[in-house]
Amino acid sequence: MVVAFFAGRLVNGPGLGKAELRILDLSIDLLSALCVLSAAIVTGPYLRGGSAACYGWYAALPLAGAVAHVAYAVTLDRHS
Repeated sequence: MVVAFFAGRLVNGPGLGKAELRILDLSIDLLSALCVLSAAIVTGPYLRGGSAACYGWYAALPLAGAVAHVAYAVTLDRHS
């Protein structure tokens, strides 16, 4: 949710290039895909009797993606 509001703020601000807007658009889709991927990573070992250690992926992948997106957005915000 934070990512969507941050991207909206950037898009409504001073002009961004097409490449920057494309990266922001793709990152929204990528963050959703990371959530689905992390759920698949956790579900697979769970069905095969895996340990609780695999549950770290459930939070790690989307969190890493969100941090990367916010870091990119902050650098765009500072340059615009």
